[in-house]
Amino acid sequence: IEGQGALHHPGYAPVSMGLLIGSQPDAFVVCTEAGRTHIAGWDNFPLPDIADVIERTIEIGSQVNPGIQPVGIGVNTSALSESESKVYLDSLSEQYELPAVDPLRGGVGPIVEYLKSLD
Repeated sequence: IEGQGALHHPGYAPVSMGLLIGSQPDAFVVCTEAGRTHIAGWDNFPLPDIADVIERTIEIGSQVNPGIQPVGIGVNTSALSESESKVYLDSLSEQYELPAVDPLRGGVGPIVEYLKSLD
């Protein structure tokens, strides 16, 4: 289902909430863009912190699936150099204790491996 902090989005939160509740996921990946500070097209709305996205997703999702959990962070790092991207992703991974990847630059293997380790 779609994400990118949409539970905080002033225009799309109701749709995102319906998708989250309706799908009852066991796991979710938080998506963001390195360097973005505001919700695209809504300059008066700061982009939520990853911790806030995780907290809100669990708060809402656990109403229909108490076992919901984050399993990774997907990041668009196209504004960063390859070395800056690695440092940024490593920092996020350490901070949130989750695999952090740029799916286009390096694939999603670490998230898949993390998911497999949960079994």
